[in-house]
Amino acid sequence: TDPTLTVYFPIADTGQTAEYRSGDDGSFINTPNAIDLQVMNDYSGSDDVVLDNVSKLMWTKCTATGLSAMDTADDCSTAKQAMSWQDAKDMCEGLTYADFSDWRLPTASELFSITDFGFYPYINTTVFPAIEANKYWISTISNIFGFPIYGFLNFTNSTDSGDTDRLNVLNYDIGTGPFYVRCVRGPE
Repeated sequence: TDPTLTVYFPIADTGQTAEYRSGDDGSFINTPNAIDLQVMNDYSGSDDVVLDNVSKLMWTKCTATGLSAMDTADDCSTAKQAMSWQDAKDMCEGLTYADFSDWRLPTASELFSITDFGFYPYINTTVFPAIEANKYWISTISNIFGFPIYGFLNFTNSTDSGDTDRLNVLNYDIGTGPFYVRCVRGPE
């Protein structure tokens, strides 16, 4: 299996409460763990982060606003900047934010771990305000003949919030961007 798609940390429930097929996520509420995201505004003085108390991952609360900048407004209202995969990777790896310098692009599993199907667009916008209804870069998802293939997760594959779309709304794919970036660190 591809290690970037394998989960090596505790995961929370998906937040899906409706049961579409017997045995799907809606059949198991708060299994294995209830979603527990803690917003930490002004962490270390001015930087806003979100701590996932289940996976122990720490996230930048807002989307990147430039090649070396994260939004620090509590409501994440600063204009976001989409960028190439390499710029996104370099930005996260070079980021010093909330007194940490070990930020990186998330794997598909890590980005999926903050998905909450109890909300539309499938991410809690109280915790992660002003989410870009677009694509977010993830780290390398495959390596074919020595060439990395990069991917993204799309939080809104459809503008229709009907239940029939919920099963297909979050996916990863190969793309050239530019897309948005949210950095992660940990788990602790």
